[in-house]
Amino acid sequence: MAPLDFLRIEVVHRNGTEILDPNGILLAMMRGENAHWAADPDRRSLLSGEPALLYRCIDCEIPLSPEELRRLVTLDLRPDEFRKLKQACGIFHEIHDDFYDPETGEAVQPRR
Repeated sequence: MAPLDFLRIEVVHRNGTEILDPNGILLAMMRGENAHWAADPDRRSLLSGEPALLYRCIDCEIPLSPEELRRLVTLDLRPDEFRKLKQACGIFHEIHDDFYDPETGEAVQPRR
């Protein structure tokens, strides 16, 4: 797939593709607009192996379960999830040191 523009985020799910920006994906989750984003049983999460959505941004493409995607978007990954993403993708905006302690992987600004 071709690289995306800077603020473009795509979520590929079983029923199609959502085209969003960083604020739009957060709002979609807060409003429950993501309820129809069904995970693809043929795509497996990088973190858990569960059926996954595909999260695409300028820096990476990551298959994540719907719950893992919610935690990524709300800056509330668990430390083990942070470490797996960092190892697989390197540091990218969503997991940089303003949001996660680079040593412990603890979320420092979760949006609960």
